[in-house]
Amino acid sequence: MTPIPNETRRRVISAFRFHSQRSPAESAVLLTTFAIQKGLSDPRRPPPGSALEQWATAAKAPLWAVQAAAFWLDANAEVTDSEEQAAVAAVLDQAGRAG
Repeated sequence: MTPIPNETRRRVISAFRFHSQRSPAESAVLLTTFAIQKGLSDPRRPPPGSALEQWATAAKAPLWAVQAAAFWLDANAEVTDSEEQAAVAAVLDQAGRAG
């Protein structure tokens, strides 16, 4: 499995933050709950809302969060930005679209 580049991770998390249309804290809860439901993460406490901002700008987002964000976007949002679409597709392809 090839590591997902940080730029791809940032684009996916950024798109999730935008399309979830929730506060940062609510987005973190949504992302974590979705990841657990999809089997991408063991049960855990949601990260602070500020973590999503950091993952979208500088820090490397964890794999569970990036995959959950990509699957959520694929199921729940109409991503129109071509760079975001490419990033989501890359994550989904690597995950086998089976999440």
